Amino acid sequence: MLPLEREILNTVKEQKLLQTGDKVVVGVSGGPDSMALLYVLHALARVIGCKLMVVYVNHGLRVGDTEAESKLVEESCNTLGIEFKNVSVDVLGHGKKHKKSIEHAARDLRYDSFRRVSRENGGSLIAVAHTADDQVEEIILKLLRGAGMAGLSGMRLKKKDINRPLLQQTKKQLTDYLNQKKIKYCIDPSNAENVYVRNRVRNLLLPYLEKEFDSGVRHALRKSAEILEEDEDLLLKLTNDACDNCVTFFNDEFHPRAILLKSEFLELHGAIQRRLVELLLWRLKNTATFYHIKQVVGAAAHGTAGAEFHLKKGLRVGVQKNCLEFSYPMGLTAWRGRLFTK
Repeated sequence: MLPLEREILNTVKEQKLLQTGDKVVVGVSGGPDSMALLYVLHALARVIGCKLMVVYVNHGLRVGDTEAESKLVEESCNTLGIEFKNVSVDVLGHGKKHKKSIEHAARDLRYDSFRRVSRENGGSLIAVAHTADDQVEEIILKLLRGAGMAGLSGMRLKKKDINRPLLQQTKKQLTDYLNQKKIKYCIDPSNAENVYVRNRVRNLLLPYLEKEFDSGVRHALRKSAEILEEDEDLLLKLTNDACDNCVTFFNDEFHPRAILLKSEFLELHGAIQRRLVELLLWRLKNTATFYHIKQVVGAAAHGTAGAEFHLKKGLRVGVQKNCLEFSYPMGLTAWRGRLFTK
């Protein structure tokens, strides 16, 4: 076993990313990162005792390139004795229908495909090829968009059904590994185009920061993310505990409801209040913008009994003497009109 494989094996064991008996759906695009993931996991699977299935997703965006990529991935899987699936999706159609950017639509359809294949084939988890360099780009993107601690803590090695075994390795480490093993890979020419924000961060902003400010900026950002990840885990636990204490959920697929007790809520620190409202809105299948969170916190502190305000998807928030009531009177759909009559 090569040093990089052993290093990743130690991480996998410490973090319990893969275990004996797991059936792992591996997302492989044919690029250097995902090809390294394929060969590393093949080496690890024999030690751990798990089974791999590879999925290549054709986004329908680069006709000539995708054929070469798919062929390379399939041939590699045949050589390694790994089951291969080729899935095609309509990124442009999905983006237009749901008013999403090409990047957003591609990501959504890609993960949807991984999960569908996993469900249909008895998979237990999904492995993707995010690297330490991807982590740095993600942190900068989140910072530019005004994210809070959860966003700035970056991607996790494991989150729900998604595993990222290469998250602590740099792209250089992976290309060195591929070259050492003489493994072929494809280069996506769109990565050099600065049309997308992520590409501009990768190709323009990060090199500028390294040259003009600090050559160790990538390491510094990853270190900050690790610190924030630990802090985020603690705040998440405190938020869940507070939610159990002052929120009651009434689960209904079409008319979910919740009651937030004002006195218990207002005793909480402001940081926990904001997180609790965010969690509450997510559990009610709604969005949680900064403005909406401030609106709910303000209503709990200063709202007049009998008042109400409207959030997205038809969610009504009614202010009562001792609580706030969240409900979808008409189901999860936008509508006009008051929940309470004056």
